[in-house]
Amino acid sequence: METFASRHLRDEAADVTGLDEPTNPLSDNERRRVYRARTLQDVDGKEGDSSAETTAKVSSSIIARQQAKITSAFEKNTPDFTNALVVAGYERHRVAEAVRHASEVQLPAARLIFVCPVSLGTTSQFSTSVRLHDICGRSIVAALQRTEDVDFHFRVPYHSEADSSSRGDLKVLEGRIFYHPSSDDCVLHNLSDTIYYASKHDRTQRHRLGKGSNTVLQPGLWRISAIISGNTGKKSCPLADVLILPRRFCVVRTTRTTDHAKRAYVEQPENNVLHKRPKVHPAAQAMLERSIASSAIPVLERVTVAPVSGPVTLKNHDTRVKQIEAVGDVLLHLRDGEVVIIKSSPHLRGNVSVERLTGRSPADYQLSYLHGVGQTAATNVFACQHTRIPGRVVAKVTRVEHPLSLPNRARTWTRETTILRKLRHKNIMELKGSDGRLLTIFLEHLPPSLSHFIKSWESTQYSLAQHSLVMLRDITAALAYLKREGITHNDIKPLNIAYSPARGAVLLDFGMASMDADEDIGGTPPYMPPEYAGGRLRGHLGDVWAAGVTLLIVLRKLKQPVRADYFDLEDVHNEGSEHRSIMNNWLERVAQAKATLDLNEDGIESLVEKMLHEDRSKRISAEQVQKRLLLPDNK
Repeated sequence: METFASRHLRDEAADVTGLDEPTNPLSDNERRRVYRARTLQDVDGKEGDSSAETTAKVSSSIIARQQAKITSAFEKNTPDFTNALVVAGYERHRVAEAVRHASEVQLPAARLIFVCPVSLGTTSQFSTSVRLHDICGRSIVAALQRTEDVDFHFRVPYHSEADSSSRGDLKVLEGRIFYHPSSDDCVLHNLSDTIYYASKHDRTQRHRLGKGSNTVLQPGLWRISAIISGNTGKKSCPLADVLILPRRFCVVRTTRTTDHAKRAYVEQPENNVLHKRPKVHPAAQAMLERSIASSAIPVLERVTVAPVSGPVTLKNHDTRVKQIEAVGDVLLHLRDGEVVIIKSSPHLRGNVSVERLTGRSPADYQLSYLHGVGQTAATNVFACQHTRIPGRVVAKVTRVEHPLSLPNRARTWTRETTILRKLRHKNIMELKGSDGRLLTIFLEHLPPSLSHFIKSWESTQYSLAQHSLVMLRDITAALAYLKREGITHNDIKPLNIAYSPARGAVLLDFGMASMDADEDIGGTPPYMPPEYAGGRLRGHLGDVWAAGVTLLIVLRKLKQPVRADYFDLEDVHNEGSEHRSIMNNWLERVAQAKATLDLNEDGIESLVEKMLHEDRSKRISAEQVQKRLLLPDNK
């Protein structure tokens, strides 16, 4: 059967050399039978009824005949990939076949194929990839997209001059190709000097991409080149070719579930009539095994949430299940009673033998929407049930409103996920799992935030004395632990602290967290420490200040900030600016609230006062607060 890669490479050759379509193409009836068989296999994930089996078997021979014609066309024509592959002369055909073989046989789960010259004296570096082999002086690398992967990082050295006698300086082509979570597109982020890129659709025009810039790469073959010096002046030098492949998973939103669907979901077929299981590249198999062994999502013996009402086929599409959406930002628009199925492409399940390693693919699961938790410009958060995680969890989905914002969003997701994987503390929310393909993390289901309780408390005379000590103890315990781990939260506020008398206080939302105390990532303006205006200083003591402001609000000494209290985090550094004035006015209100604290009552308010010292060097640390709380009478 002709796949995306073989079709694309064949079309590329036809564009350049006039390679015709294979003779005797499929008739309309044959195409309909093939389409029906593929749909039954791809959507259903199993053989289905006897009529489906018969159709699939008949179509199998048709597809085999068509594939033979395509192979013959490759053998009889030597494609001229002048603007397609970085190869010269008769070797083009060998490289083209190697790329096709890599994407279809050796590593069918690949998200992209990267082809570049074999580096002389320096080894090229690639992330989350399998280096398949070298052929005709070119390295062929296949990039996997596992649940922990959001991008492909490449680093390829090259010489700045074409003259073999001088070769010039050694430069590096470096970049990242980010996988879009809701389409087959990718985004190229250039980390090197100015490069040029072109696709087969506009070979006559190259596009410039400066350092630090982004561009969208649609599925297909792309060339990356740079300008180097030659004997006759500057010229374009092709450095790499990238074959972007379609996503290897699908996301379907459905309604209605039954117990029958539980069995249908777990009992995946071992074989697929249309797709035989080829031998998987050993390096790919090893990477899959490592990925599964280190997966943050446990593999359960039985699913806990039912998926759709039975397998989805052409027959039951309208009667047994309502399929609402299969593409796009599905996780951003869920409603009550809806279920999302995340599943590897059915034909890949037969190729990559993940089932033999785990009993079922760890990348396949379902989410049952329970209720919304909150939305921001960057995320959508909702409670759900996950078929591979016991109990309720909270899903935090990263928004990608524009493709060119993907690199920043993906880096934020990676940073938060990396940090949460390191943390194990009762007062810090627990990471339950993650899926980089969808830029989603799954978190411990916790009580409502302090912000929720404060709003209800403001209309009552409810005493917070018994709660303030617990909050002070738990928040500073978490901050002291973060300091020991070298992590700064950077966004301590009531909305990011969950609380209940039974559970205590728990820090949430590590989207702004950093592992570098001097890194200026952002935060919520009214909770910034005074020193931020002068030198962008944050770190642990900045978190302590924000916790102090939060406790002032809990103690009802200070009202929660409103929109008018927010200032621009960049303009605030300019002395005399409007936003510096807004910050100063807010800090004055904090100082006035601090002056009302009872420093002789029980020591709690005294500690809060020390957390809000305007002189950073005299501000108490979270660890010091913990030690004071252990002393008799909190003195």
